[in-house]
Amino acid sequence: MSVVQNIFKLKSENKFTTEDLVKFKDGGRPKPKMAIKQTSSKVNRYFRDSMYNLSEWICGCEVRNAFFCFPCLLFGNEDPVWCKIGVTDLKHLKIKVHKHSLSSAHMSSCCNLATLGKVDIKLQLDSAYRKTVKTYNENVFKNRYILNKIIDCVLFCGIFVLEESESSDNPGTFQGLINFISELDVIFKEHLENSTVFKGAWNVIQNELLDSMLVVIHEEIKSEINQTDFIALQVDEITDGSNKTQLIFIFRYILNGVLSERFWKFVKPRGTSSQHLTEVILKELECLKINECPQKLVAQSYDRAAVKSGIFGGVQTKIKKYYPSANFIHCYAHRLNLILQKVASQDRGVRIFFANLHSFSLFFEKSPRRIAVLDEVVKTVPVCWNFDTECVETVYTYQTELVECLGQIIRSETRNDTISQAVSLKKCLGSEDFLYWLNFFRLVLPHCDVLSSQLQKRDLDIVTVNKCIINFNTNIEKIRNKILNNYVDKPPREHEKSKTGVSKRRISLEICDMIMAEVKQRFGFNSHLIVLQLFHADRFKDYKKAFPQDIYKLVKTEYPAVSYVKLKTELEVLYGTEDFYNSEGALAMLRMFFNNNLSVTFSESVKLLQILCTLPMPTAESERCFSTLRRSVAFLRNTMGQGRLSDLAVLSIEKLFIRNIKDFNEKVIDHFASQKDRMIDLLYKSF
Repeated sequence: MSVVQNIFKLKSENKFTTEDLVKFKDGGRPKPKMAIKQTSSKVNRYFRDSMYNLSEWICGCEVRNAFFCFPCLLFGNEDPVWCKIGVTDLKHLKIKVHKHSLSSAHMSSCCNLATLGKVDIKLQLDSAYRKTVKTYNENVFKNRYILNKIIDCVLFCGIFVLEESESSDNPGTFQGLINFISELDVIFKEHLENSTVFKGAWNVIQNELLDSMLVVIHEEIKSEINQTDFIALQVDEITDGSNKTQLIFIFRYILNGVLSERFWKFVKPRGTSSQHLTEVILKELECLKINECPQKLVAQSYDRAAVKSGIFGGVQTKIKKYYPSANFIHCYAHRLNLILQKVASQDRGVRIFFANLHSFSLFFEKSPRRIAVLDEVVKTVPVCWNFDTECVETVYTYQTELVECLGQIIRSETRNDTISQAVSLKKCLGSEDFLYWLNFFRLVLPHCDVLSSQLQKRDLDIVTVNKCIINFNTNIEKIRNKILNNYVDKPPREHEKSKTGVSKRRISLEICDMIMAEVKQRFGFNSHLIVLQLFHADRFKDYKKAFPQDIYKLVKTEYPAVSYVKLKTELEVLYGTEDFYNSEGALAMLRMFFNNNLSVTFSESVKLLQILCTLPMPTAESERCFSTLRRSVAFLRNTMGQGRLSDLAVLSIEKLFIRNIKDFNEKVIDHFASQKDRMIDLLYKSF
């Protein structure tokens, strides 16, 4: 039954209620396709959808095949043509519409329809009502001002992950911040002194505001993800203060040529098996509605654990069943750590060296008295032991001073265990094995640190990674050549053997070879990554002479979403334009396209670059999350639930993103007010 027929039926049965009127109004005027046809000797006229544009009130009935007036159908009966019979005269339709719009009955029906469901016009015009609404809105403005200040306090505490506690003689940071603002803001102070709202329940208010903030932030992230074409997922895990596994979720994507990485949340899985982890990941992807467009997820990145990276039953394999385009990319800085761990474990002498090296830092860091003796002997800059590179450099630079310092400790110390440790460390500084490896790793480790820091950059792309690795291998090759030329300080004579019976010099050469081989293997590009060589700017001149057909063919198999034919044309233009020859990396080239309004012209190149730049490699974002997690748990271990942990982490990690959200506080207040009936008015009324 058509809408018009339904109205006629309700009217004939005297069952037309106000609720029915509101329902029909909310549904809007019906505009169905109708089989109206007028024929004459000169012209044939047919119904067209554009006829509904003659007026905002004209509607139709597909049963009667006639036009009606929607307001008059609901409220009027004076004009039977537009209320009961219907208009089918297409030739004079425009004239009839104009004539009907001038009738007083029609105007009255339009007025009734416009005010249906709203406050009566009399009340709207009543000065007392308007005054009441004005007073109410002024109160809402004041309440929102107060809540704005409280939100700023929550944001401050969240960004710095500061502790809050119950009211006491020594209040927590949140309560102390509230008290401090009240001393500076008269309106805020008056509210705290006179109002019963937002007093005595700071923990409840803070938690509810945190929840509202997280909702607003997640909505913004969802909005960005909906606007982008491709995303990558990074998941890593850490053990919190209660020895529970926490998963970190980070989404990486390109939006308008700008690379973004957004921390999503911490999640506590039910278990650590591949099945449990897969369930958690799929659930979060469904929350973002990625499952509605599976090809949008182009990469997944985890650590190297077999439970995640396994090619048969690992998480990456299970996820790829649902998201076929989600290629597995292992975090590049994690790969470097694995290489160094493998190298350090190959020889017993090297393992002993690092054990002794770490003993220096442990010996001094655990005793302020020993540090004082060391500082007195060194008398220059503070000694650093934080990382292997710093530890190696410190021991190498201050060998003489350390021997003197350890001698003083041996002579002045009374505790036997301390004397024993000092004697052992002093003996190390006289050991040929220890000094050889100290000199060797002093050459190697700085290059590892440089590469590691390069791989931690947020805007890293595969072209840049390739260049960094080539430079790294070149430097290691130089060290190897220096060893061959007896460059390493105090090289052992060939007959001096390590305990394994193999010369230290030969082992150091093997370590260099192993590092270069492992780097080549672990950082070797898979077929879907080789495609990025199409955008190596330093090869454009060669590509202009001979198009890289072999690499280009991979696009068709690895990236079916890219138009294969148009991409080739774009690349040929790219290779022939010298303006692109100085581009530094894929991300820089992508920005060049957007900044010069070339994203449409080179649409397929942009699409391919967006996919390739979305691939996750750096781990700096995850490490920042780890740091926030540790600080959050340390401050709020006893009172913080899982949800609150994510709330605070998001505020701390994404503080710059939050700062750029337009009207963030207002959106938080709107969500806060909508969750339940509040004891305070927070939503405006209209006149």
